Amino acid sequence: MRKLSLAAAAFVAATSIWTTATPVLARDYPVCIRGEGYGDGIGDCSFDTLQQCQAAASGRGDYCYANPFLAPATGGQSSAPSRRQKKFR
Repeated sequence: MRKLSLAAAAFVAATSIWTTATPVLARDYPVCIRGEGYGDGIGDCSFDTLQQCQAAASGRGDYCYANPFLAPATGGQSSAPSRRQKKFR
């Protein structure tokens, strides 16, 4: 009976690990692929780089594009063009 309860506890512990969502699963990727094999939707947005996407699209007639649902990264800089400050002599 003890072996059965230990096995049941191990099973519950193992399955709870796989069913729990982690931050890695919820991440957004910056590059998407679209083509005939991806239907009418957004395609497959699971690429970190344009090069990865282009390698997957190569020879298949698919194309890569920036993920339209990904918020632009803000690195502390504004998107407005910067002006040079005038130097006074």
